Amino acid sequence: MIDRKGFDRALAAELERSRRSDEPFALVLVELDGERTANGAGDPVERVARGLVAVTRLFDVVAHVDRARFAVIAPASRSEGGCALADRLRATVSATGTRRIPVSVGVAQFPEHGASAELLKRSASLALAQARTLGGDRCEEYAFDLEEIADPPTDDETPLGISELLDLRDPASVEGAQRVADHVEQMAQRLGLPSQHAARVRLAGLLHDVGKVGIPSTIVGRPGPLDDDQSEEVRGHPEIGARLLEDTELADLAPWIIAHHERPDGHGYPAGLTAAEIPLEAAILAVADAYVAMTSDRAYRRAIGEEAARAELERGAGTQFDARVVEAFLATLR
Repeated sequence: MIDRKGFDRALAAELERSRRSDEPFALVLVELDGERTANGAGDPVERVARGLVAVTRLFDVVAHVDRARFAVIAPASRSEGGCALADRLRATVSATGTRRIPVSVGVAQFPEHGASAELLKRSASLALAQARTLGGDRCEEYAFDLEEIADPPTDDETPLGISELLDLRDPASVEGAQRVADHVEQMAQRLGLPSQHAARVRLAGLLHDVGKVGIPSTIVGRPGPLDDDQSEEVRGHPEIGARLLEDTELADLAPWIIAHHERPDGHGYPAGLTAAEIPLEAAILAVADAYVAMTSDRAYRRAIGEEAARAELERGAGTQFDARVVEAFLATLR
């Protein structure tokens, strides 16, 4: 069994081989339900690892990519074969221990669900998130859509209720999203956007972190700093969020959500856009998101307080944040 870096190399090699041979292959992500870390839960993690080795073929690649997450590269296989593998895994693990270990599995297929390593991994992550949302201990092929949440809210279904359906898994996310939404709507109005447009920006505030459904549960809400690989996964959430909104009634929000971590100085992500390239709506989201993050307690740090957060925004105006937006935001706070 290989580690995460070995997995990335193996995935790149399989992509190249499959392109040359014009063959499909399946990427299978397996995550223990409820197992937050290997520490103190070595037996379940070890049993799943042994089970994967037992049910995969000699030429399949099995990797331990995170504490309770594994990945399998299955050459010349389709996504339905990935779910068949998951069924064999669950049967094998259940038969070799004193207690059953539930696992969620997400499967994506090259090239239909992604022609690059990044897209394929995100498609499989979204399928895994779907499996967890549907109760866990099941396999889902990549087929994630937001039609259920794309309809306008009814009288008894508020936008906040819609965001809660997304199962962001970080307990602070729903409250934080509501605060971001309040701030961005006020900023949008102060910057002269029509009320209907400001309402759409508010909805983007509620959904700005929706892409975190595609991030491993061992990373989202982790009580401590992330390593380089985990940070890179988290940095993928704006792109995942934008993809989730495509082809829905919320598609107009996608360009704002994908750019809400861009910076005027070009040092943001995912595309390194500069000031003139960043939508105003994304710049508004960036300021509100940063302020809420700085004024919220986290498991690994305390909030810095409103006064210090305002000072940080002023310090970053023109480099990290759009100066016009910072000025508008500070005015709304006053």
